[in-house]
Amino acid sequence: MNNSQKKRIALIGLGDIARKTYLPIVANHPKIIPVLCTRNKDVLNKLKTQYRIDEAYLDRDKLIENKPDAVMIHTTTESHFQLVSKFLSAGIPVFVDKPLCYTY
Repeated sequence: MNNSQKKRIALIGLGDIARKTYLPIVANHPKIIPVLCTRNKDVLNKLKTQYRIDEAYLDRDKLIENKPDAVMIHTTTESHFQLVSKFLSAGIPVFVDKPLCYTY
């Protein structure tokens, strides 16, 4: 399968749950090109190297500009509403860990 047939799925927030559960699955899926996004430069560089991922961002706005096919949000619950709203407003499908948010 060539890269034009694969989906670019971005993981936003690379804490324990993302690293232990989602990243290994996404990084090894034959139909997905994983994209990483976190504010922690050290974590970003470590995971890029570990999983041989080419596309990674420290800035969420840059990620939006580069239009991934979908995003998986694994940040703190407090940040979910803002991030989900931002990506949906940009026309990017979103998967988010529960709880979705405390208030809206």
